[in-house]
Amino acid sequence: MGQISREDIITVLASTDKGISDLVKHPSHGSEEDGAKIRLIHTMSLNEAINYLKVNPNLLRSPIIIEKEKVLIGYNPEQIRIFLPQAYRRKSLVENTRYPA
Repeated sequence: MGQISREDIITVLASTDKGISDLVKHPSHGSEEDGAKIRLIHTMSLNEAINYLKVNPNLLRSPIIIEKEKVLIGYNPEQIRIFLPQAYRRKSLVENTRYPA
């Protein structure tokens, strides 16, 4: 994962229901060391956690897609469609609902 800014982390957090928990990987996914770091994050203040995630972006769920007011955290095929142009979504829907002759 590339660099993520503090502002991007704050933007993503503002769109979550559970805050940091929605943003980081589950502690059981990945290495034991990453799991320990993720558990540590939950003991930090919000500012400390944001700074820690900026330095340790590998702990974030992926992908994280930010476009204007839309944010997607993690892979969800239904939600990822909101980032596709409306014309493409419409065309795809028509093509996928046609019945063979």
